[in-house]
Amino acid sequence: MKRRDFLKLSGLGLTGALTYQHFSALKALKANFHQYHFGKIKSVILLTMAGGPSQIDTFDYKPKLQKLHGKSIKGIISEKNQNGGLIAASPFRFKQYGQSGNWFSEIFPKLSSFSDEITFIKSMTSRSNNHGLSLFDMNSGQILLGLPHLAVWSNYVLGPINNKLPPFVVMLDHRGRPYNGEQNWSCGFLPQQNGACVFNSWPEVLSNLQQSRDLSLMYGLNMENQKWRETFDLAKDLKTHLYDAISLENISDETIKLYGLDQSQSQTFGRELLMAKNLVQKGVRFVQVYSGTSINQTSWDNHENILEHKDRGLEVDTPISGLLSDLKRSGLDKDVLVVFAGEFGKLPVMEENLTQNSSLSGTWGRDHNNQGFTIWLWNSYLRQGLSLGQTDELGFKAIERELSFGDLHATILHLLGIDHINLQYSHQGQVFRLTEKSNRVITEIIS
Repeated sequence: MKRRDFLKLSGLGLTGALTYQHFSALKALKANFHQYHFGKIKSVILLTMAGGPSQIDTFDYKPKLQKLHGKSIKGIISEKNQNGGLIAASPFRFKQYGQSGNWFSEIFPKLSSFSDEITFIKSMTSRSNNHGLSLFDMNSGQILLGLPHLAVWSNYVLGPINNKLPPFVVMLDHRGRPYNGEQNWSCGFLPQQNGACVFNSWPEVLSNLQQSRDLSLMYGLNMENQKWRETFDLAKDLKTHLYDAISLENISDETIKLYGLDQSQSQTFGRELLMAKNLVQKGVRFVQVYSGTSINQTSWDNHENILEHKDRGLEVDTPISGLLSDLKRSGLDKDVLVVFAGEFGKLPVMEENLTQNSSLSGTWGRDHNNQGFTIWLWNSYLRQGLSLGQTDELGFKAIERELSFGDLHATILHLLGIDHINLQYSHQGQVFRLTEKSNRVITEIIS
Protein backbone atom coordinates (compact mmCIF):
# COMPACT_ATOMS: atom_id res chain seq x y z
CA MET A 1 0.00 0.00 0.00
CA LYS A 2 1.35 3.42 -0.91
CA ARG A 3 1.25 6.10 1.75
CA ARG A 4 -0.92 8.36 -0.37
CA ASP A 5 -3.49 5.57 -0.58
CA PHE A 6 -3.40 4.75 3.11
CA LEU A 7 -6.11 7.10 4.40
CA LYS A 8 -8.35 6.40 1.43
CA LEU A 9 -8.23 2.64 1.78
CA SER A 10 -8.41 2.61 5.55
CA GLY A 11 -11.51 4.78 5.44
CA LEU A 12 -10.08 7.05 8.13
CA GLY A 13 -9.02 10.66 8.37
CA LEU A 14 -6.83 12.14 11.07
CA THR A 15 -7.75 15.06 13.26
CA GLY A 16 -6.92 16.11 16.77
CA ALA A 17 -3.18 15.61 16.37
CA LEU A 18 -3.08 17.76 13.25
CA THR A 19 -3.15 21.18 14.83
CA TYR A 20 -0.35 23.61 15.57
CA GLN A 21 -1.27 23.66 19.26
CA HIS A 22 -1.23 19.89 19.59
CA PHE A 23 2.08 19.38 17.85
CA SER A 24 3.79 22.19 19.71
CA ALA A 25 2.61 20.74 22.99
CA LEU A 26 3.39 17.17 21.99
CA LYS A 27 6.97 18.16 21.32
CA ALA A 28 7.33 19.24 24.93
CA LEU A 29 5.46 16.26 26.36
CA LYS A 30 6.69 14.97 29.70
CA ALA A 31 5.32 13.23 32.77
CA ASN A 32 3.93 15.61 35.36
CA PHE A 33 3.87 13.35 38.39
CA HIS A 34 5.76 10.39 39.69
CA GLN A 35 4.03 7.05 39.46
CA TYR A 36 2.31 6.37 42.77
CA HIS A 37 2.85 2.63 42.72
CA PHE A 38 3.86 -0.08 40.30
CA GLY A 39 1.19 -0.40 37.63
CA LYS A 40 0.10 -3.80 36.45
CA ILE A 41 -0.93 -2.65 32.96
CA LYS A 42 0.52 -0.30 30.34
CA SER A 43 -2.35 0.44 27.96
CA VAL A 44 -6.14 0.47 27.79
CA ILE A 45 -8.53 -0.21 24.90
CA LEU A 46 -12.00 1.19 25.56
CA LEU A 47 -14.70 -0.46 23.46
CA THR A 48 -17.52 2.06 23.70
CA MET A 49 -20.95 0.84 22.63
CA ALA A 50 -22.67 4.17 22.01
CA GLY A 51 -26.40 4.20 22.67
CA GLY A 52 -26.23 1.74 25.54
CA PRO A 53 -26.48 -2.02 24.91
CA SER A 54 -29.29 -3.75 26.74
CA GLN A 55 -27.90 -5.83 29.59
CA ILE A 56 -30.91 -8.14 29.55
CA ASP A 57 -30.43 -8.85 25.83
CA THR A 58 -26.68 -9.46 25.97
CA PHE A 59 -25.15 -10.80 29.22
CA ASP A 60 -27.62 -10.51 32.13
CA TYR A 61 -30.06 -13.37 31.62
CA LYS A 62 -33.36 -12.96 33.51
CA PRO A 63 -35.68 -16.01 33.24
CA LYS A 64 -38.35 -14.12 35.22
CA LEU A 65 -38.89 -11.90 32.18
CA GLN A 66 -39.92 -14.93 30.15
CA LYS A 67 -42.61 -15.78 32.69
CA LEU A 68 -43.94 -12.23 32.94
CA HIS A 69 -43.63 -11.17 29.30
CA GLY A 70 -46.50 -8.86 28.33
CA LYS A 71 -47.63 -8.27 31.92
CA SER A 72 -48.13 -4.71 33.09
CA ILE A 73 -45.89 -3.22 35.78
CA LYS A 74 -45.57 0.16 37.49
CA GLY A 75 -42.68 1.90 39.20
CA ILE A 76 -40.13 1.69 36.39
CA ILE A 77 -39.69 5.26 35.19
CA SER A 78 -38.22 5.87 31.73
CA GLU A 79 -36.30 8.86 30.38
CA LYS A 80 -39.60 10.03 28.84
CA ASN A 81 -41.34 9.72 32.23
CA GLN A 82 -43.21 6.62 31.17
CA ASN A 83 -44.30 4.97 34.44
CA GLY A 84 -43.92 1.26 33.98
CA GLY A 85 -45.24 -0.55 30.94
CA LEU A 86 -45.38 -4.06 29.60
CA ILE A 87 -42.64 -6.40 30.75
CA ALA A 88 -40.52 -7.50 27.80
CA ALA A 89 -38.52 -10.72 27.75
CA SER A 90 -35.46 -10.87 25.54
CA PRO A 91 -36.14 -12.10 22.00
CA PHE A 92 -32.65 -13.63 21.99
CA ARG A 93 -31.67 -17.09 23.17
CA PHE A 94 -29.25 -17.28 26.11
CA LYS A 95 -26.77 -19.99 27.01
CA GLN A 96 -24.13 -20.54 29.68
CA TYR A 97 -20.53 -21.03 28.60
CA GLY A 98 -17.30 -22.33 30.09
CA GLN A 99 -16.52 -23.47 33.60
CA SER A 100 -17.62 -20.05 34.88
CA GLY A 101 -21.12 -20.57 33.50
CA ASN A 102 -21.42 -16.95 32.39
CA TRP A 103 -24.44 -16.15 30.27
CA PHE A 104 -24.21 -14.85 26.68
CA SER A 105 -27.05 -14.17 24.28
CA GLU A 106 -26.96 -15.44 20.73
CA ILE A 107 -25.77 -12.06 19.41
CA PHE A 108 -22.27 -12.84 20.76
CA PRO A 109 -21.54 -16.38 19.51
CA LYS A 110 -17.76 -15.93 19.22
CA LEU A 111 -17.24 -13.74 22.27
CA SER A 112 -18.90 -16.46 24.34
CA SER A 113 -15.77 -18.60 23.91
CA PHE A 114 -14.02 -16.11 26.26
CA SER A 115 -16.48 -16.75 29.09
CA ASP A 116 -13.68 -17.94 31.40
CA GLU A 117 -11.43 -14.97 30.59
CA ILE A 118 -13.86 -12.05 30.80
CA THR A 119 -14.56 -10.29 34.10
CA PHE A 120 -18.18 -9.10 34.29
CA ILE A 121 -19.60 -6.28 36.37
CA LYS A 122 -23.39 -6.65 36.37
CA SER A 123 -24.24 -3.85 38.79
CA MET A 124 -22.92 -0.78 37.00
CA THR A 125 -24.84 2.49 37.31
CA SER A 126 -24.49 5.96 35.79
CA ARG A 127 -25.53 9.41 36.98
CA SER A 128 -28.06 10.05 34.20
CA ASN A 129 -30.31 8.25 31.73
CA ASN A 130 -29.59 10.91 29.09
CA HIS A 131 -27.10 9.89 26.39
CA GLY A 132 -24.98 13.03 26.44
CA LEU A 133 -24.77 13.33 30.21
CA SER A 134 -24.07 9.67 30.73
CA LEU A 135 -21.33 9.68 28.08
CA PHE A 136 -19.71 12.53 30.01
CA ASP A 137 -19.98 10.41 33.16
CA MET A 138 -18.40 7.42 31.44
CA ASN A 139 -15.58 9.41 29.84
CA SER A 140 -14.78 12.16 32.34
CA GLY A 141 -16.41 11.09 35.61
CA GLN A 142 -18.95 13.92 35.80
CA ILE A 143 -22.10 14.97 33.93
CA LEU A 144 -20.57 18.32 33.06
CA LEU A 145 -19.26 19.76 29.78
CA GLY A 146 -15.57 20.36 29.17
CA LEU A 147 -13.88 18.14 31.75
CA PRO A 148 -10.83 15.98 30.91
CA HIS A 149 -11.24 12.43 29.69
CA LEU A 150 -9.94 9.52 31.78
CA ALA A 151 -7.19 9.00 29.19
CA VAL A 152 -6.12 12.65 29.41
CA TRP A 153 -5.81 12.45 33.21
CA SER A 154 -3.78 9.25 32.89
CA ASN A 155 -1.44 10.66 30.28
CA TYR A 156 -1.03 13.85 32.31
CA VAL A 157 0.36 11.78 35.17
CA LEU A 158 2.32 9.10 33.33
CA GLY A 159 3.48 10.81 30.16
CA PRO A 160 3.86 8.91 26.90
CA ILE A 161 5.02 5.35 26.43
CA ASN A 162 6.28 6.25 22.96
CA ASN A 163 6.82 9.95 22.31
CA LYS A 164 6.71 9.31 18.57
CA LEU A 165 3.02 8.46 18.80
CA PRO A 166 0.02 10.27 20.28
CA PRO A 167 -0.77 9.09 23.82
CA PHE A 168 -4.51 8.83 23.14
CA VAL A 169 -6.31 7.75 19.95
CA VAL A 170 -10.06 7.84 19.37
CA MET A 171 -11.62 5.87 16.52
CA LEU A 172 -15.16 6.84 15.57
CA ASP A 173 -17.93 4.79 14.03
CA HIS A 174 -17.66 5.22 10.25
CA ARG A 175 -21.32 6.32 10.12
CA GLY A 176 -20.92 9.35 12.37
CA ARG A 177 -20.11 10.71 15.80
CA PRO A 178 -21.69 9.83 19.15
CA TYR A 179 -23.66 12.29 21.27
CA ASN A 180 -21.49 15.22 22.48
CA GLY A 181 -19.05 14.82 19.59
CA GLU A 182 -15.54 15.99 20.39
CA GLN A 183 -16.50 16.94 23.94
CA ASN A 184 -16.35 13.22 24.76
CA TRP A 185 -12.55 13.24 24.48
CA SER A 186 -11.94 16.73 25.84
CA CYS A 187 -8.66 17.81 27.44
CA GLY A 188 -10.56 20.37 29.48
CA PHE A 189 -8.15 22.41 31.58
CA LEU A 190 -5.29 19.88 31.32
CA PRO A 191 -2.38 20.45 28.91
CA GLN A 192 -3.31 19.72 25.31
CA GLN A 193 -0.35 17.42 24.70
CA ASN A 194 -2.24 14.73 26.60
CA GLY A 195 -5.18 14.85 24.20
CA ALA A 196 -6.61 12.62 21.51
CA CYS A 197 -5.70 12.01 17.91
CA VAL A 198 -9.10 11.35 16.34
CA PHE A 199 -9.57 8.97 13.43
CA ASN A 200 -12.59 10.08 11.38
CA SER A 201 -14.37 8.53 8.45
CA TRP A 202 -14.65 11.77 6.52
CA PRO A 203 -11.91 13.75 4.71
CA GLU A 204 -9.89 16.24 6.70
CA VAL A 205 -8.19 19.33 5.29
CA LEU A 206 -4.84 18.58 6.91
CA SER A 207 -4.72 14.94 5.83
CA ASN A 208 -2.53 16.04 2.91
CA LEU A 209 0.30 16.31 5.44
CA GLN A 210 1.00 12.70 4.44
CA GLN A 211 2.66 13.93 1.25
CA SER A 212 6.03 15.64 1.55
CA ARG A 213 5.38 17.93 -1.40
CA ASP A 214 2.36 19.38 0.41
CA LEU A 215 4.60 20.11 3.39
CA SER A 216 7.03 21.84 1.06
CA LEU A 217 4.26 24.06 -0.25
CA MET A 218 3.33 24.97 3.31
CA TYR A 219 6.98 25.70 4.10
CA GLY A 220 6.99 28.04 1.13
CA LEU A 221 4.16 30.00 2.68
CA ASN A 222 5.74 30.10 6.12
CA MET A 223 9.50 30.08 5.57
CA GLU A 224 10.02 32.97 7.96
CA ASN A 225 8.07 31.33 10.75
CA GLN A 226 10.37 28.95 12.64
CA LYS A 227 7.55 27.67 14.87
CA TRP A 228 5.47 26.67 11.86
CA ARG A 229 8.43 24.85 10.29
CA GLU A 230 8.99 22.94 13.53
CA THR A 231 5.29 22.12 13.67
CA PHE A 232 5.26 20.72 10.15
CA ASP A 233 8.42 18.71 10.83
CA LEU A 234 6.73 17.21 13.88
CA ALA A 235 3.56 16.61 11.87
CA LYS A 236 5.50 14.74 9.23
CA ASP A 237 7.33 12.70 11.87
CA LEU A 238 4.14 11.84 13.70
CA LYS A 239 2.31 10.90 10.51
CA THR A 240 5.18 8.58 9.56
CA HIS A 241 5.11 6.79 12.89
CA LEU A 242 1.30 6.62 12.88
CA TYR A 243 1.39 5.10 9.43
CA ASP A 244 3.91 2.51 10.54
CA ALA A 245 1.83 1.69 13.62
CA ILE A 246 -1.51 1.21 11.90
CA SER A 247 -0.55 0.14 8.41
CA LEU A 248 -2.44 -2.97 7.40
CA GLU A 249 0.12 -4.04 4.81
CA ASN A 250 0.93 -7.72 4.46
CA ILE A 251 -1.66 -9.00 6.90
CA SER A 252 -2.26 -12.72 6.65
CA ASP A 253 -5.44 -14.41 5.53
CA GLU A 254 -5.71 -15.84 9.04
CA THR A 255 -5.68 -12.34 10.56
CA ILE A 256 -8.23 -11.12 8.02
CA LYS A 257 -10.56 -13.91 9.09
CA LEU A 258 -9.75 -13.51 12.79
CA TYR A 259 -10.93 -9.88 12.84
CA GLY A 260 -13.84 -10.38 10.41
CA LEU A 261 -12.26 -8.30 7.66
CA ASP A 262 -13.69 -10.74 5.11
CA GLN A 263 -17.28 -10.02 6.19
CA SER A 264 -19.13 -6.88 5.11
CA GLN A 265 -20.82 -6.24 8.46
CA SER A 266 -17.73 -6.61 10.60
CA GLN A 267 -14.88 -5.43 8.37
CA THR A 268 -14.93 -1.75 9.40
CA PHE A 269 -14.97 -2.37 13.16
CA GLY A 270 -12.55 -5.24 12.65
CA ARG A 271 -10.10 -2.97 10.85
CA GLU A 272 -10.32 -0.46 13.69
CA LEU A 273 -9.65 -3.10 16.33
CA LEU A 274 -6.68 -4.47 14.40
CA MET A 275 -5.33 -0.91 14.28
CA ALA A 276 -6.04 -0.53 18.00
CA LYS A 277 -4.01 -3.65 18.73
CA ASN A 278 -1.12 -2.36 16.61
CA LEU A 279 -1.25 1.04 18.33
CA VAL A 280 -1.05 -0.30 21.89
CA GLN A 281 1.67 -2.71 20.80
CA LYS A 282 3.67 0.27 19.48
CA GLY A 283 3.17 2.31 22.65
CA VAL A 284 -0.12 4.23 22.59
CA ARG A 285 -1.49 4.27 26.12
CA PHE A 286 -5.22 4.71 25.43
CA VAL A 287 -7.31 3.76 22.40
CA GLN A 288 -11.06 4.31 22.45
CA VAL A 289 -13.12 2.71 19.69
CA TYR A 290 -16.77 3.69 19.24
CA SER A 291 -19.46 1.38 17.93
CA GLY A 292 -22.54 3.48 17.29
CA THR A 293 -23.51 7.06 16.51
CA SER A 294 -26.08 9.54 17.83
CA ILE A 295 -28.73 8.05 15.53
CA ASN A 296 -31.01 5.30 16.80
CA GLN A 297 -30.70 3.04 13.77
CA THR A 298 -26.89 3.14 13.74
CA SER A 299 -26.27 2.68 17.44
CA TRP A 300 -27.18 0.44 20.38
CA ASP A 301 -30.09 2.76 21.20
CA ASN A 302 -32.88 0.61 19.83
CA HIS A 303 -36.06 2.33 21.02
CA GLU A 304 -38.21 1.00 18.20
CA ASN A 305 -36.82 -2.45 17.51
CA ILE A 306 -34.63 -4.36 19.95
CA LEU A 307 -33.90 -6.91 17.20
CA GLU A 308 -31.47 -4.33 15.78
CA HIS A 309 -29.16 -5.38 18.62
CA LYS A 310 -28.37 -8.44 16.52
CA ASP A 311 -27.08 -6.19 13.71
CA ARG A 312 -24.80 -4.41 16.16
CA GLY A 313 -23.64 -7.80 17.43
CA LEU A 314 -22.75 -8.95 13.92
CA GLU A 315 -20.65 -5.82 13.54
CA VAL A 316 -18.60 -6.25 16.72
CA ASP A 317 -18.66 -9.90 17.82
CA THR A 318 -15.99 -11.30 15.50
CA PRO A 319 -13.71 -8.24 15.73
CA ILE A 320 -13.78 -8.21 19.55
CA SER A 321 -13.11 -11.94 19.86
CA GLY A 322 -10.35 -11.50 17.27
CA LEU A 323 -8.83 -8.66 19.27
CA LEU A 324 -8.75 -10.70 22.49
CA SER A 325 -7.22 -13.67 20.68
CA ASP A 326 -4.60 -11.50 19.00
CA LEU A 327 -3.64 -9.69 22.20
CA LYS A 328 -3.25 -13.01 23.98
CA ARG A 329 -1.11 -14.67 21.33
CA SER A 330 1.03 -11.52 21.11
CA GLY A 331 1.74 -11.67 24.84
CA LEU A 332 -0.20 -8.48 25.54
CA ASP A 333 -2.84 -10.00 27.80
CA LYS A 334 -1.04 -8.60 30.85
CA ASP A 335 -0.04 -5.23 29.39
CA VAL A 336 -3.39 -4.26 27.85
CA LEU A 337 -6.72 -3.85 29.60
CA VAL A 338 -9.83 -4.10 27.41
CA VAL A 339 -13.06 -2.51 28.69
CA PHE A 340 -16.45 -3.07 27.01
CA ALA A 341 -19.15 -0.60 28.10
CA GLY A 342 -22.03 1.57 27.01
CA GLU A 343 -23.16 4.73 28.76
CA PHE A 344 -26.09 2.84 30.35
CA GLY A 345 -28.35 -0.16 29.76
CA LYS A 346 -32.00 -0.68 28.89
CA LEU A 347 -35.29 -1.08 30.77
CA PRO A 348 -37.03 -4.45 31.12
CA VAL A 349 -40.27 -2.99 29.74
CA MET A 350 -41.32 -2.27 26.16
CA GLU A 351 -41.21 1.24 24.81
CA GLU A 352 -44.54 3.05 25.33
CA ASN A 353 -47.62 2.74 23.07
CA LEU A 354 -47.37 -1.05 22.73
CA THR A 355 -50.10 -3.58 23.46
CA GLN A 356 -50.58 -6.84 25.32
CA ASN A 357 -50.43 -8.64 21.94
CA SER A 358 -46.70 -8.06 21.52
CA SER A 359 -44.80 -11.32 21.03
CA LEU A 360 -41.22 -12.34 21.72
CA SER A 361 -40.36 -11.71 18.06
CA GLY A 362 -42.31 -8.46 17.78
CA THR A 363 -40.82 -5.13 16.77
CA TRP A 364 -40.67 -3.35 20.10
CA GLY A 365 -37.81 -1.49 21.70
CA ARG A 366 -36.51 -0.42 25.09
CA ASP A 367 -35.80 2.91 26.78
CA HIS A 368 -32.71 3.90 28.78
CA ASN A 369 -31.77 2.42 32.15
CA ASN A 370 -28.97 3.90 34.26
CA GLN A 371 -29.85 2.04 37.48
CA GLY A 372 -28.30 -1.32 36.69
CA PHE A 373 -26.44 -2.61 33.63
CA THR A 374 -23.48 -4.76 32.56
CA ILE A 375 -19.95 -3.98 31.48
CA TRP A 376 -16.95 -6.30 31.21
CA LEU A 377 -13.16 -6.16 31.37
CA TRP A 378 -10.42 -8.42 30.05
CA ASN A 379 -6.85 -8.75 31.33
CA SER A 380 -4.76 -11.54 32.81
CA TYR A 381 -4.32 -9.65 36.09
CA LEU A 382 -8.07 -9.73 36.70
CA ARG A 383 -10.15 -12.53 38.20
CA GLN A 384 -11.13 -14.08 34.92
CA GLY A 385 -14.57 -15.63 34.62
CA LEU A 386 -15.86 -13.67 37.63
CA SER A 387 -19.31 -12.09 37.55
CA LEU A 388 -19.51 -9.33 40.15
CA GLY A 389 -22.77 -7.78 41.37
CA GLN A 390 -26.29 -8.36 40.19
CA THR A 391 -29.53 -6.64 39.30
CA ASP A 392 -33.03 -7.54 40.50
CA GLU A 393 -35.02 -10.38 38.97
CA LEU A 394 -36.18 -8.14 36.11
CA GLY A 395 -32.75 -6.68 35.38
CA PHE A 396 -33.86 -3.16 36.28
CA LYS A 397 -31.87 -2.05 39.31
CA ALA A 398 -28.54 -3.01 40.89
CA ILE A 399 -29.21 -4.78 44.18
CA GLU A 400 -25.78 -6.24 44.97
CA ARG A 401 -22.42 -4.40 44.86
CA GLU A 402 -23.74 -1.27 43.13
CA LEU A 403 -20.88 0.42 41.26
CA SER A 404 -20.35 3.63 39.31
CA PHE A 405 -18.13 4.88 36.51
CA GLY A 406 -16.13 6.64 39.22
CA ASP A 407 -15.35 3.25 40.75
CA LEU A 408 -14.38 1.95 37.31
CA HIS A 409 -12.09 4.95 36.74
CA ALA A 410 -10.47 4.46 40.15
CA THR A 411 -9.82 0.83 39.23
CA ILE A 412 -8.32 1.61 35.82
CA LEU A 413 -6.08 4.26 37.37
CA HIS A 414 -4.99 1.78 40.04
CA LEU A 415 -4.08 -0.80 37.40
CA LEU A 416 -2.04 1.87 35.62
CA GLY A 417 -0.24 2.69 38.85
CA ILE A 418 -2.08 5.88 39.82
CA ASP A 419 -3.71 6.59 43.18
CA HIS A 420 -7.02 8.23 42.26
CA ILE A 421 -7.37 9.87 45.71
CA ASN A 422 -4.25 11.97 45.18
CA LEU A 423 -4.98 12.80 41.54
CA GLN A 424 -6.18 16.40 41.33
CA TYR A 425 -5.52 19.62 39.42
CA SER A 426 -5.93 23.25 40.45
CA HIS A 427 -7.49 25.52 37.85
CA GLN A 428 -8.69 29.09 38.35
CA GLY A 429 -8.79 28.68 42.09
CA GLN A 430 -10.73 25.41 42.03
CA VAL A 431 -9.46 21.88 42.62
CA PHE A 432 -10.67 19.34 40.06
CA ARG A 433 -10.63 15.55 40.26
CA LEU A 434 -11.50 12.69 37.92
CA THR A 435 -13.08 10.65 40.71
CA GLU A 436 -14.87 11.40 43.97
CA LYS A 437 -13.13 10.61 47.23
CA SER A 438 -15.98 8.21 47.92
CA ASN A 439 -15.11 6.11 44.86
CA ARG A 440 -13.21 2.90 45.54
CA VAL A 441 -10.97 0.57 43.58
CA ILE A 442 -12.97 -2.56 42.72
CA THR A 443 -10.56 -4.89 44.46
CA GLU A 444 -12.77 -7.97 44.06
CA ILE A 445 -11.99 -8.15 40.36
CA ILE A 446 -8.20 -7.94 40.72
CA SER A 447 -6.34 -11.21 41.18
